Amino acid sequence: MKNSYVALLRGINVGGNKKVPMAELKTLFEKEFDNVRTILNSGNVVFESETKPSPTKTQHLIEKHFKFTVATQIFPLNKIEDFLKKHPLNKELKQYASFINNKIIYNSTKGPSVELMKDLDKKYSKEITTRTLRTLKRMCL
Repeated sequence: MKNSYVALLRGINVGGNKKVPMAELKTLFEKEFDNVRTILNSGNVVFESETKPSPTKTQHLIEKHFKFTVATQIFPLNKIEDFLKKHPLNKELKQYASFINNKIIYNSTKGPSVELMKDLDKKYSKEITTRTLRTLKRMCL
């Protein structure tokens, strides 16, 4: 039986660095997985697999193809759906989910998100990647 997963790539297509065309990323994932789709231009790939995908193997595929390293987190799509049920959207806040070591960490702020992101990097390392809850909702559609 195939399960749905999300690969979250850190820091691609930001400020002209680590450029990864989404069509090319989709084609790369289609070599290993089924029903692949990308969400936005920020390194979100939803796909199906019969076996649990390895973030390390996925990182190596990306590195081999694009010639640079990208920290990659992979989560079952149903885990993200469950997370969203626990954290409904709130128009008063900027809401985020950060992904590291098989954990999803909820964050929210009313102010600028730059300081929040710096604090997360300092606390958890450059392996952490963060998405807005709105982006997560798009992944689950």
